[in-house]
Amino acid sequence: MGRTLCKVVDLSLHGCRLQTYSAMKRGQTIWLNLPQIGPIAADVMWADDFTAGCQFHAPLNETAFDELVERFA
Repeated sequence: MGRTLCKVVDLSLHGCRLQTYSAMKRGQTIWLNLPQIGPIAADVMWADDFTAGCQFHAPLNETAFDELVERFA
């Protein structure tokens, strides 16, 4: 799969839930480009139609996470 647009609808230090415009598959590794954080690798843990739950390969930096949540709250 190439690049695709998605919307982060839930975010934690360890993962996120995405709404996508392309079907995703469980077990797929993706790169998610988060504002203020940049690209982060994640594995798709579950996918249902155009929603997917992903687990980051490494937790987000807590300070950057807090700033991101505050910015988009």
